[in-house]
Amino acid sequence: MYFSTLVKGDRFGDRYLKALGNSGKLVPRNIDQLRAVFDELNIPIRYDLLGNMAFITTKS
Repeated sequence: MYFSTLVKGDRFGDRYLKALGNSGKLVPRNIDQLRAVFDELNIPIRYDLLGNMAFITTKS
């Protein structure tokens, strides 16, 4: 499975993520928090980061 998502990453885009989070449109997370969600579900992932974008591939 492949997908992409916005992540916090100590960048200018973090302000935009915070605004979206405050409006209830998404839950802003950094890549470590996102990985923890997948780990909790026992779904191993690989990812690449490009700015505030995370491109995720499940290993299974």
